[in-house]
Amino acid sequence: MIRRRLVLMVLLMSALLSADGARDYKDALKRWKKTDKHFWQEFKTDWKNAYLTLRDPLEKAQAKPKENKDAVRDYSDIEALYKAYEEAEKERGAAAAAYASSGEAKALETLFKELLDLGKAVNKLEKELDDGKPNRGRYIFDQSVGIRRHALGVRQTMLPKAIAQAPGAAEFLAGAGWAQAAKKDGKASIVRRVGVIDAIAALPTDQRAAAKTRLLETLKAPQSSLRVAAVDALAAWEGAGVEPLLEALSDQNPIVRRATLEVARDPRFIKPVLGTLADAEGLERAEHLAVLHRLTKQKFGTDMAAWKEWYEAYADEIEAGKFDVESVEEQEVEKGAEPETISFFGVRTMSHRIGFALEASFMLEIPAEVEFQRTRYIYDWYGSNPSWRKGHPSHQMALFDQLQRTLGGWPPEASFTLSLLHQNFQVTSFGEKKPLGGKVRDIKDVLKKIEKLRGNGWCSQYEGIKEAMRIGRMPKGAIDFPNPHTDTIFLWGVGGPRGGRFMWFKAAADAVARLNRFRRVRIHALRIGYEQETGAALMEAIAKRTGGTYVWLKEPPA
Repeated sequence: MIRRRLVLMVLLMSALLSADGARDYKDALKRWKKTDKHFWQEFKTDWKNAYLTLRDPLEKAQAKPKENKDAVRDYSDIEALYKAYEEAEKERGAAAAAYASSGEAKALETLFKELLDLGKAVNKLEKELDDGKPNRGRYIFDQSVGIRRHALGVRQTMLPKAIAQAPGAAEFLAGAGWAQAAKKDGKASIVRRVGVIDAIAALPTDQRAAAKTRLLETLKAPQSSLRVAAVDALAAWEGAGVEPLLEALSDQNPIVRRATLEVARDPRFIKPVLGTLADAEGLERAEHLAVLHRLTKQKFGTDMAAWKEWYEAYADEIEAGKFDVESVEEQEVEKGAEPETISFFGVRTMSHRIGFALEASFMLEIPAEVEFQRTRYIYDWYGSNPSWRKGHPSHQMALFDQLQRTLGGWPPEASFTLSLLHQNFQVTSFGEKKPLGGKVRDIKDVLKKIEKLRGNGWCSQYEGIKEAMRIGRMPKGAIDFPNPHTDTIFLWGVGGPRGGRFMWFKAAADAVARLNRFRRVRIHALRIGYEQETGAALMEAIAKRTGGTYVWLKEPPA
C-alpha cells in the first residue's frame, strides 16, 4: 500500500507547473501532506512486519547452530521504508526546483518560508533522537523518527539548491532572507542561517557577486558552525573565494582551520600552509602535510629545509599562477622527518586528541578469528561448553591487548577520551569532565574496566560516535563548538547498524556525516565479526565520509 501511495505522490509532484505555478505548487504540497499522513498510518503495520523479518534470520541461525551458517540479518523491509520516504523527499525537492526556475513571482518567498520551517522541523527531530528510548528493552528504536530525520536531510540538501535557482535569489538571500533567518532563538537560528549559506553556495556564477559580501561577513561570525558553512560555500565557488579562505587558515577555532585545509585546492595555499606547518600539531599537522602533498606531490614531512628549497625553485610559477603540479617530479626525504604517530590496531594517526568509541555488546565474548567463528564458534557458543576459548582469544582479549600497547606508549602531549557502548545504547564515558592523558593511574583505571567488562545487548555506531564527539570540553546539547577535545575517533565494533536510531546503513552514515560537518572529526572504523554486508557497508561509509581509514580485523594482531 505504501508503495502505491508513493507512486501517486510522485505523479502528483511531477505535474506541478502550469499557468498558475503558485497555486499548483500549494495544492501539490497539500496533497503531499495528505499522502504523507497515510504513509505514517500504514507505517505501524509495515514496521511490525519489518521488525519480524529482522529477528527471524538470527533466531533461525541460533536454533540450528550445527549448520554453521552465518547469522545474516535481513534488513530489506526496513530499508524499503527508508527508501520510500527518501524518494518522496527527492521528488518534492525536484518539484521545488522546477517551481523556483519557473519565473513565478511568489516562488522565492514560498520556498524560503519552507526553508525556515525546515529548521524548526530539524530541531524537533534532533531532540526526539536525543530523547528516544528503545522499545521494551529489545534494543530496537521506533524507526519513524530516524526515517523522518533522514528524509529531512535530503530536503536540507535539495531545498537550498532549488531556492538558488529563483530569479533575484542572491539579493534576497544576502539581505531580507538573511535577516529573517537570523532571528535569535538559539540553535534554530544557526540551522536556518546555514540553510541560507547553502543556498548562496548553490547560486549560479553570474549571481554570486551580489551575495559574496554576506559570505565574507559570515567568515567572521561568532559561531564556528556558520564560519565552517561559509568556508564550504566559498570552496563550492571553485576558486572565487581563495583569498578569504587563505585568511580562514588562521581562524582561532581548529575546526574552521581543518575545514579550510580540507578544501584547499589552489596552489596559492602552498606558501601560507608552509608558513604554519612548523607550529601545527596533531591532526592539524597531518592536514597540512596532506594539502602540501596534494598541491605539490612532494613527501618532505616536517623537513622545513627541504620544503624551503623546493618552494624557492617554484615560487615564481606559483605566484604567477602558472604552476602545474603534474609536471613536477615527486621527491621524498628520509623517514626521520615524519612526525610521531599513535597506533591502534595498526591504524596510525598524528592526532593528539583521540576519542575511543568501543562496542561493549555480547560480541566481546566471541572469538576474534573470523574463520574460526565461521567453522566452530556457532556450533559451540550456544552449548554449555565453550571449548573454543582454549587457544582462541576473544574480541575482548584482543581489544585489551591493543589498548595496552597503545596507551603504554602514550605521548605526554596527547590526551584521550573513551566511550563504551552498552545494552540499551547506554554509554560509559572516561574523560567526560577532563580528557585523560598519560597518567599511570588513569590508564590503569581504563584497562581494568576493559578487562572486567561483560558484553551485553546490541549497540549502535551513531550513538557511540555522537557521544565520542561530545565528551571532553563539550557540554551536552551545545549550540556551537568553540574548542572541542576530540578530532580523531577510533570506532571499534561490528558495524551494523544493529537496532539503533537509523537501521539502514546509508541513513546511519548520512547521520554521522551531518554530525561531522561542523566537527570535522576523522573517524577510523575498525570492524570486527563476520556480518559482512551490513557491517562493512556502514563502517566503510563512515570512514570514507570523514576522511578516516576502514579496516576489517579478521584475526587478532600479532
